[in-house]
Amino acid sequence: MALYNSIKGCGNKPASNFEEKKYPKFKKSPSKMTREEFKNARQALGLSQSKMAVQLGVAFQTVRSWEQGRNPISRVVEMAVFHLLKRKNQQTNDSPVQI
Repeated sequence: MALYNSIKGCGNKPASNFEEKKYPKFKKSPSKMTREEFKNARQALGLSQSKMAVQLGVAFQTVRSWEQGRNPISRVVEMAVFHLLKRKNQQTNDSPVQI
């Protein structure tokens, strides 16, 4: 843990101070995607919760907690879901999937 803190904090600077000054816009930002929209997108992709988890690189329980509204969906996840939908639309040449 000490190694992680020294790398993350870049020496004498506290990690949180370093992140706020060097990367002020690189904070977790909440998504506007609702749990219902997330679930609709997953179903539109034809994926189970476990397959969606693999696509997003998260645990199955994380997908379940997003759909149940226990954990907020991050902006990064929202963008990844939109990317998956876009890729599916390009493969099928259908009209855009509505979520």
